[in-house]
Amino acid sequence: MTKAAAGDIIGRDTLSQKVYAVLRERILTGQLKQGQRIGELAVSKELGVSATPVREALRLLKGDSLIEYEGRRGARVICPSIAEIVQCYDVRLVLETLALKEADANFTDADRDHFVALAEKTCVAAPPQVMFMRDREFHAFFIEKAANTWVTTFYRAIVDFLLVVRLPSSRKQRFADAGAEHLVIANAIRDRDLETALATLEMQIKRSRDWSIEARTGSAGTEQVSLGKMVK
Repeated sequence: MTKAAAGDIIGRDTLSQKVYAVLRERILTGQLKQGQRIGELAVSKELGVSATPVREALRLLKGDSLIEYEGRRGARVICPSIAEIVQCYDVRLVLETLALKEADANFTDADRDHFVALAEKTCVAAPPQVMFMRDREFHAFFIEKAANTWVTTFYRAIVDFLLVVRLPSSRKQRFADAGAEHLVIANAIRDRDLETALATLEMQIKRSRDWSIEARTGSAGTEQVSLGKMVK
């Protein structure tokens, strides 16, 4: 391979990463909404790049489970079904409860105090994107402290998917409720009360699931009845 050819490949890869970063940010902040189509030509024109890096960026986003293809109709932001949302929350529940158990065994006293500080940050009102970031920092802390490579790997595979799912259900009161639950979890961990921490974490994850379903259907209770055993 000539130097010129290698340079072309590096250039295309760099461009595709930039396009990927722009589109990913728009999806995760709700600028591109669930089910919204992403036109290759429109993106190419807006960002001033050829179709090749746009296609590569879309391929990467599909690998992140943030977009899906509909044949000739092209790409669109994911719009998960209720069943897919429930299944993902079921996985989140298993991963996070396991991670909190393992993290509790690894936490130092300083870690426990820092965990409480992270929880306190989630109780301070801020714009939705800041609140989502603080929420992710809180949960990511004990995922990391679990020191379980498999938990970390699988969690990373669903965390952005769930952010897209949760965006339509973001409200000030719901952030306040989540912050209060974070404080209960963190204080329980600091007090060596793992049972209370796990019970509160489970309640929070199930409540987040119900809010996400409600945002999709307009009625969480009605949807739960129709799902039967699918929603616990």
